[in-house]
Amino acid sequence: FILSEDGYIGLNYEHTVAEGPAVISLVDHVLGFLEKQKEPWGAAPNIHPPKRLQFNITSKTQEVIELGIDEIDSAVNDLMLRILFFKDYGKNFIKKHKLSPDAFIQMSFQLAYYRIYKQPCATYEAGSLRKYQLGRTETIRSCSIASVAFTKAMDDQSVPCSRKVDLLKEAIKSHRKYIDDTVNGRGVDRHLLGLKLVALENNMDVPELFMDLAFKESTHFRMSTSQVASRYKAVLCFGPVVPDGYGLCYNPQNEELIVSISSFNNNPQTDSDKFVASLKTSLQDMQALLISHSHPK
Repeated sequence: FILSEDGYIGLNYEHTVAEGPAVISLVDHVLGFLEKQKEPWGAAPNIHPPKRLQFNITSKTQEVIELGIDEIDSAVNDLMLRILFFKDYGKNFIKKHKLSPDAFIQMSFQLAYYRIYKQPCATYEAGSLRKYQLGRTETIRSCSIASVAFTKAMDDQSVPCSRKVDLLKEAIKSHRKYIDDTVNGRGVDRHLLGLKLVALENNMDVPELFMDLAFKESTHFRMSTSQVASRYKAVLCFGPVVPDGYGLCYNPQNEELIVSISSFNNNPQTDSDKFVASLKTSLQDMQALLISHSHPK
């Protein structure tokens, strides 16, 4: 836990141990405990005051520590992190139109990216395999033929709005199908990763598939995304997984959407501020489209 002087509480953790949903359960527990406290905060009784620990370290250890500090400072300075508190609507509006909030948000990412770069990109969404013993994650590929058809049509004035609604719903349906396949053990990426690791661990030649340019491009995830839902307005974030990419973590609330957007300052191809602006406009345009041309049943 990280406690700041202005009263904010943060949590930083290394991903190897657990996925976001497990950690956010801890965060929700802490926030719920604080919310239920009826007694005013004060000094806890019978607790000794904190004492600074003094470590005996060698000059060599000190050099390593200072090197680590420099590397961390450099990494922090290179990260362009922005938080979007989108208050126009939340998951209740999306559900009212009988649509999946997660898939809807993923399509807004696709539209935001397409509007900036005029092309789609390989997109990773974390899918949970926790229903299986020792299960971790599997890749949900958010960029699909259906999502590309929707994003291309959205700004095409020759496409009727009613058709745009249909394409949005088809993209969401396709995404939901991919999610269902993934969480039920029918994903492809972890299977392929396993085959690659078997080859490496047995000193075998890596199959040609993994050297193929198309395969490399399909696994160069310029958008790495994850929904980590919380009962509270918690902000979660992580960095991009490729130099020219974005890290997108989102926490859908009933009446607002919280999205963190990260990129690297030293890469001229990415800009978190531009992505925030494009995402906000995309979410607003998708709302307007549904309000005017799709009526909840």
